[in-house]
Amino acid sequence: MKNLAVSLCLLAMFLPFAKSQEIESKNGWYLPAKGKIRVLVVFLEVEYDKNPDRQTYQAWPKGKVPEEAASMFDALESENPQGKITRYFHESSFGEYQVLGDYLPEIITIKESSINGGISTNTLRTYVSNYLTEQGKITTQNNLSYNDFDLWTNNEKQGLPKVNEADGNLDHVMLILRNFHGLDLSRGFASQGSFGNIMGKPTDTYSVFAGPDFQIMRHEFAHLVFGANNFHCGGGQHNGGGENYFIPIQGGWSTMGNYNSMFMTCNAWDRDRLDWKLLGKEFTISALDRFTQLETNTDFVVDSNTTTRKLILRDFLTSGDAVRIKLPFLNPKEYQQWIWIENHQTESFNQSPFDQFMYAEQDCKPNAASGIYMYLQVDKNNKIGSKTFKGYGDYLRVMPANGFYDVFWEETQQKTYCANGFMTNPFYKKANYFNPLTGTSDVEYSVSDKNKDGRIMRGETDIKWLENRGGEYVGDLPHMGLPSHAFTADGNNRVNMGTNPATSSMVTMVSLDYDNFKGALPNNRSVILNGIDIKIIAQNEDGSIELEISFNNTKITENQKWSADTIVLNQIVQEGPSLFIESGKKITLDRGLTPTRLTDPEIFKSDSVFTSPTKMVVKPMVWMELEDKASLELKNASSIVLKKGSVLKLGKKSVLALDKEAKIIVEPGASILTHKKTKIKAKPEQIVGWNF
Repeated sequence: MKNLAVSLCLLAMFLPFAKSQEIESKNGWYLPAKGKIRVLVVFLEVEYDKNPDRQTYQAWPKGKVPEEAASMFDALESENPQGKITRYFHESSFGEYQVLGDYLPEIITIKESSINGGISTNTLRTYVSNYLTEQGKITTQNNLSYNDFDLWTNNEKQGLPKVNEADGNLDHVMLILRNFHGLDLSRGFASQGSFGNIMGKPTDTYSVFAGPDFQIMRHEFAHLVFGANNFHCGGGQHNGGGENYFIPIQGGWSTMGNYNSMFMTCNAWDRDRLDWKLLGKEFTISALDRFTQLETNTDFVVDSNTTTRKLILRDFLTSGDAVRIKLPFLNPKEYQQWIWIENHQTESFNQSPFDQFMYAEQDCKPNAASGIYMYLQVDKNNKIGSKTFKGYGDYLRVMPANGFYDVFWEETQQKTYCANGFMTNPFYKKANYFNPLTGTSDVEYSVSDKNKDGRIMRGETDIKWLENRGGEYVGDLPHMGLPSHAFTADGNNRVNMGTNPATSSMVTMVSLDYDNFKGALPNNRSVILNGIDIKIIAQNEDGSIELEISFNNTKITENQKWSADTIVLNQIVQEGPSLFIESGKKITLDRGLTPTRLTDPEIFKSDSVFTSPTKMVVKPMVWMELEDKASLELKNASSIVLKKGSVLKLGKKSVLALDKEAKIIVEPGASILTHKKTKIKAKPEQIVGWNF
């Protein structure tokens, strides 16, 4: 298996923004997002004649181009591209973006002794520029020449419309190095600067790689279309790689993903940003109406007039069908959030090698299950104007069907039989420690205060390579996707307020090693409940999946444990309870263990935790109800605040239980309504402002 590495990524040289009205994400950052572009690929090897002991660092056989050279790009346009990078962008853009390329058929060899000042990527670029200039012409493997790689006019301003005319400059030069010690294998970077003067002309952009690795080459080239390192997401981020919206590093899938991705495909956020849509479609975010069978806009904004929708989502990769739902009740001054829904029928259905889990060809890695995959978007919604290329990384967070938990780690390392068989600390889950509101998932790193200094730093992370499942160590790379992460018609087929995962908003904290905003806005520091309900109705033989999406479902139909520093219940429905616990079901408010902050730990059960006791705020005029025999339990100093005019209604034989440190505050004008058979397990002083 190839080394599971991460990229050095973009060497960005930020230039001033142009006029905001001219900037659009669909134009691409420095390279176009549509049309045809052709990449010149150059292979170079270093011969360490002064230090022959360094000759051991190899990437492919000496003196020749690698076998992968012919399979990276198509040199000419085709309706059925075969080159991996060409095919990737062709499938992602529905043919709107043709990333072609060709390579020099002979490798360039440079002796260590011929370079003054030492070997670096800069001196190697200079050598190649001079070498090509001395040759006086460029002739590639497929007999293409200099002009075939000059299709666009260089545009040094971010996000401006690109001019599809030659300007005498090569559009992009990709340098792939063999036996070079300045970059580790499977690493590289891209730049919007010039590679160097070739035949008297600078290049528009370039990239450099240590070996012909598809994943990193595709990722780095895509930077020049999407943006700088603050567009890392879907498995593209790494320790020290930049500030993120969430404390842990995220997995997932995206064109900007990399070695820790689940799928290798683009996602619907990518397509919407670059205006990539299937020919004949009107919207970048759409699906089929279940009744009319016609395309309908599925970019939903929830308000009192939003009605239940029944939709058909076809295979995402081939149709582009997707749903996005903006979460209601968020403060306009905090980050807005959206839930995205995609139907991945995977490679077995669409024959795309990218719609499959990374390393699925290995015996240790299971194939992805066909089904619905969901993720949450935070902020990062500016597609026009001066903020288009701003914001932070990891703006998408996967909502796997097996949910969020407080996870635990073993102290003794075990060997994983996957990913080259290295030693790692296994993680495990406990049945009673599910945490849908603030827990962690399989597909994100875990963070903890490893050195016990009272703060969490980005380097204090663990990757979920190996899981202890019921006493068996399973090394199937959970952080890179499992079949259990798919929502299916006959499995986990529903997401709402009372499921794991839930449709509620998520806590954010823009940070690297420090909380950028010191616990304040625009971060989301409260979990906001809502009535969004997403249900799979049917899986059809043609690969499509039928969904029912409603917006006022406030019923809890399965036992839940809610943990968050603050949970907020708004008035979701105008008449009736905004939270209704069904008979025989229980909500437990309890303290979570997954960090929600980076500093100020508290001692909880003899351990330091970076959370606070759970507090639930019931907003004014909001009605919360327990049906007959339903239960509400408050543990470990959890609390409920009933604001003015709010009501907690307790049904016949329902149970309200508070442990010794829990409390309920009933503000003036709020009330608790009981039945004579209601069971209240609490001391009078624990329910402040109300008499038993």
